Amino acid sequence: MSVVQHLRNNPLTLDGTHPIEFISYQAWESYLRRMSQEGVWGDWITLWDLVNMLNIDVAVVSSIGEGGLRVI
Repeated sequence: MSVVQHLRNNPLTLDGTHPIEFISYQAWESYLRRMSQEGVWGDWITLWDLVNMLNIDVAVVSSIGEGGLRVI
């Protein structure tokens, strides 16, 4: 199952929040259509869903120094 299909079937986060609350520039279906296109990079919503879908931990490292490491 693809991440986009998983998001379509399971849109709510563990606390019941719908990711559309974080997407200000388009509707949910438009977002899912865009994310399903070949060559489109995933964003934090697709990464978060992939982590939950696969039930794995992921270390996200940013360039802001020691405070930039976050495990989700």
